Amino acid sequence: MRHFVGCLCVLLAGLSGCSPQQTAPSHALDGREHVIAWPHDWSGLVGHTVTLEGTAANAKLGAQLLGNEDDIWIDGLDSWPDGFYFGGDKGKRLRVTGTVIQKDDLPVFVQKPGEFPRAGIPVASEQEREKAKWRYLLKDAKWDVLE
Repeated sequence: MRHFVGCLCVLLAGLSGCSPQQTAPSHALDGREHVIAWPHDWSGLVGHTVTLEGTAANAKLGAQLLGNEDDIWIDGLDSWPDGFYFGGDKGKRLRVTGTVIQKDDLPVFVQKPGEFPRAGIPVASEQEREKAKWRYLLKDAKWDVLE
């Protein structure tokens, strides 16, 4: 009986001292990231992990991070969570870290004379279409709100 009571006390003490483990949201950064300046050319950063500061925005193709003169898409995120983007240029200021990837999925087409306009981005030539269909994204993005 004495052994049973002792075990019961140890078990109850252990349970009363336990609390659910608090983990950071899956989107949170760990504070060791180094913010880089927004690049003019993303091609040299493909495959590299970068940290940027910008403003949250949503577009038809998904969530974006807007810099002063450029933007980058957030891979796999159709839109920012509620409360991050309020329309126009009114989004939360964020620090985002992710791996730069490139996709050729923008809806670009060659606009031919006499054709009705269609959905997408019209360009004048096939050469322009090949260049304009590419976009850069941050894969496995994590972020913190700055303001």
